Amino acid sequence: MNEKWLLAWQFGDNLGHLRGLSAIARARAADSGASFIATPDLDKVPQGLRHGFRGDWLCGPPEPKPPALSAELQRRYALDKGLWTYAQWLMLIGFNDVDYLSWQIAAWCRLITALAPDRVVINHSPLALIAACALKQRVTHVGTGLTCPPPSMPPFRT
Repeated sequence: MNEKWLLAWQFGDNLGHLRGLSAIARARAADSGASFIATPDLDKVPQGLRHGFRGDWLCGPPEPKPPALSAELQRRYALDKGLWTYAQWLMLIGFNDVDYLSWQIAAWCRLITALAPDRVVINHSPLALIAACALKQRVTHVGTGLTCPPPSMPPFRT
């Protein structure tokens, strides 16, 4: 079956998440599967990572640069004491700003709709994940325990 996949990556400065998606894309190319990799900044992608990939590298929505959090929000969510949870990180990338979040998700929705992939593979891209689910896409979420906790993980109690 020759499916078209969109592989989405949005965060992580050391490119580890992108390396994993690149490996998936190369394996799919060996099986004649079409792949697109969307990343917020194509200039960050080294040529060595692009080597052997038969598909298209796309500039996805830009990495979120949300408005600064107020000192009150930073204290309320203990952000002034360091980053300890994924929820705190989500707050820092704009999950506290509905208008900003809506713009980011809409940008991913436009890209996904334009490509019409058969599957969206997500690695450290929570906004692409929300957009793909909203569009009822087949989604595969890959990553580490921080960005992709195991399904057996019990819910946190407050």
